[in-house]
Amino acid sequence: MKVIAVLLSLVALVSGCVPQYESGRHIVTVDDASIGGRRQFLLYVPSGLPIGVRVPLVLSIHGYSSSPDYYGTLAAIEHNSQRYGWLAILPYGNSQQSEWGPGKCCPAGVGEECQTDPQLDKVNPCSWNAGSCCDYSSNNNIPDVEFFEHIIDWADTNMCIDTTSVFATGFSNGGFMANRLGCELSHLFAAIAPVAGNFAYGPTFSYCRPLSTVSWISFCGMSDDICNSGIRQAAETWSLANHCARHVTPSYESLTTKCHRYDCPHGIFVEWCEVEGLEHEYPGHMRPDTPEPQPATNPDATRYIFDKFSLAVGSNRAALNRTKKH
Repeated sequence: MKVIAVLLSLVALVSGCVPQYESGRHIVTVDDASIGGRRQFLLYVPSGLPIGVRVPLVLSIHGYSSSPDYYGTLAAIEHNSQRYGWLAILPYGNSQQSEWGPGKCCPAGVGEECQTDPQLDKVNPCSWNAGSCCDYSSNNNIPDVEFFEHIIDWADTNMCIDTTSVFATGFSNGGFMANRLGCELSHLFAAIAPVAGNFAYGPTFSYCRPLSTVSWISFCGMSDDICNSGIRQAAETWSLANHCARHVTPSYESLTTKCHRYDCPHGIFVEWCEVEGLEHEYPGHMRPDTPEPQPATNPDATRYIFDKFSLAVGSNRAALNRTKKH
């Protein structure tokens, strides 16, 4: 066994790809003036990753007043990360009185219990600067776009990622943020997947003109006032950005859900799913603090999203986009 371990280590060294963190959950702190100083994210490393092989990365972005633990539980991010063998990073947003460590973005005094009993913090809510939304981060123009770019560079240096297979998904304010990242950092992403969040145009984010193509899949409940009035317009914006044909075709249908897609070139996908009767909730999943069952015909949004992401893994287009930018 020792011989095998040594041989695997040599393979990693020859490939120049040696991950710095073992399997499991890790809270990582980074500090740089360009990202507003000290920031924090939750890194999940699935077990059984091949040594010396670069793997996809999914950036999973929590919503307003939420946390990586709450959103990770809600959307089953770690379960799907393990299922696919992909790295997942769940960053922490900012609030007016930010704590540090496992209790960040959780109600005051909860601390490590937030990992097993996640709760929303509506008194001192964490948020993202997605443009006009939301709250502290938007009002103070927190450099969140730069933070995500920093995370990708960190993961490339420390975690052996496949830089052609970087994805972003998020819920609510995190969905707004995913859209902004696709617009402003399109050269870094193969695909994005906002859930219950469209565009939040504001003083620092007034339009979406990505420099590169990036695939897009989104979910919205038809009783969700946060996204239901803008989901189709968002889809049209991404279809134009990706040079898709104007023709729209059905891509999935159940009793409660209808998905549609544009015909796009070069393997790009632009697709959106509308879930009848769903309010501001995550399709196919129950909240950890107030669980309310959804109809069985509501799709599992996370699994659907990861399946779509898998179509863009190893995209030559993403590699070309990154080379052109740099």
